[in-house]
Amino acid sequence: FMKGSFSCNLEPYPVWMDVHSTDKGDLAPSPTCFHVILPHEWLHACFEAGEEAMAASFLGPDGLAELRAFWRLEKKSMWFKHHPYLPGLSEEELLKTLPVLWHIDGTEVFREQEMQILSLKSVLTAGARMPVPDMKMFVIAIPDEMFKNRDERHFILSSLLSVMEWSLSQHAFPDVGYYGEI
Repeated sequence: FMKGSFSCNLEPYPVWMDVHSTDKGDLAPSPTCFHVILPHEWLHACFEAGEEAMAASFLGPDGLAELRAFWRLEKKSMWFKHHPYLPGLSEEELLKTLPVLWHIDGTEVFREQEMQILSLKSVLTAGARMPVPDMKMFVIAIPDEMFKNRDERHFILSSLLSVMEWSLSQHAFPDVGYYGEI
């Protein structure tokens, strides 16, 4: 439904999870499809749009120099040293690794219809030096009633983030999908 709309060329990806239905009477979880715009789709769209789009959306005004400086500084931090994935990467691999922040916030979309909006943004574009002060990229909108309780919320978000981790770890447009489909 979005591919080709407004020339953005973003294609939502179907992510399936067993969650409780939004129907009030349904107590058993059922397979539910969420349409997600994966990080590699955003990266591809920005790359295709050119250097300015990549700078504004992911790399910051100094491009790869900023990414290199970020990782040199962060390599000394405790979170980096204890990260399960990053310490084993070479400097060349780190230059293919974009630091992103995840954001989730509730908002009213329709009258009496609350949604949780999950978005991402690059750490390198956060701050006053960018012409756009707060650039977040939409990932998914989830109806509030899907989050029946804290456990359900945790399940949905951790399931989504594992798909996001896969997407970010591709370092290129993937040949096969998260589920192994071509």
